[in-house]
Amino acid sequence: MMFLFILDFDDLRNLGYLNCIADGVFTNISDAIKKGSKTYDNIWISIQTKQVFTGQCDVVREGLSSPWIPKGWTWGGVVSDHCPVWAQFYTGRDLDTGDLKIGPEVIKFVLTD
Repeated sequence: MMFLFILDFDDLRNLGYLNCIADGVFTNISDAIKKGSKTYDNIWISIQTKQVFTGQCDVVREGLSSPWIPKGWTWGGVVSDHCPVWAQFYTGRDLDTGDLKIGPEVIKFVLTD
């Protein structure tokens, strides 16, 4: 499965994008396998955006079921087979005692076809 993950995202890597969620971290969930078995989702950033990426990111696995969703012949199934993913980025605003010295001149977002 890891081999398929690498091939699936090669186009993004070839364009210079970096994945926040590490290779091999599963982002799916099911009633049978709560820890996941596949990597569906990620957050992709440019080299410029990497400068403001804190390195903090993860996959949300808690609170993803509902008592109103069928689970076989019972209730309490998962809402989706995709787990939410998150990443943390610095801003130009000083929110703590340390000054990050990162401003808008560092952050560049580029949309391409």
